[in-house]
Amino acid sequence: MPNLGPGRCLRSGLRSLVLDSGKVRVLRLGLSLLYWGERPNWGPVLTEETRADSFTEFVAEHETKLRQSLTAAFGVERGKDAAAESLAYGWEQWDRISVMANPVGYLYRVGYDRARRASKRRTIRLPSVDVERQPWVEPGLPDAFASLAGQQRIVVALLHGYQWSMSEVAEHLGITKATVQTHNQRGLDRLRRKLGVEL
Repeated sequence: MPNLGPGRCLRSGLRSLVLDSGKVRVLRLGLSLLYWGERPNWGPVLTEETRADSFTEFVAEHETKLRQSLTAAFGVERGKDAAAESLAYGWEQWDRISVMANPVGYLYRVGYDRARRASKRRTIRLPSVDVERQPWVEPGLPDAFASLAGQQRIVVALLHGYQWSMSEVAEHLGITKATVQTHNQRGLDRLRRKLGVEL
């Protein structure tokens, strides 16, 4: 074992070892690092009870938005699966994720990346429109909506379908409000062209 000072790290293949008060904890991380010395500052060590309570509160507050954003990105079924996978990962890594500045944004990226890698299909499936149902919905909307570029589709769905504010979308996706506004405008313009609607 190399002689590393406190807080120093060495890249490792699959796992990270963290020396914590003389005990070694094994953590699985995306980019694993071997820490030798002081435990990285991931905030206070959570007991099982406080960890469960903290994660339960997080899920109650953020699960809906996480699911909505991943559904906008991948369609209903893949979006639900991606949200469930990202929350499962969040539970496994909660000690580290709970102290992040934007944990829901991080878990969105986890779910997004995993769903994208798991599926070779680039198109999303949206429910078809029942033309007999009220209120009336343009039958061509699901296909036109699915044809939008990824970020445009997500932004338009969150702003207009789920009534999020631009600030909420920007924070959740980790982009600026100006970028949200650009994606929204381009997405709406493309939808109008596809559906033959003029303002």
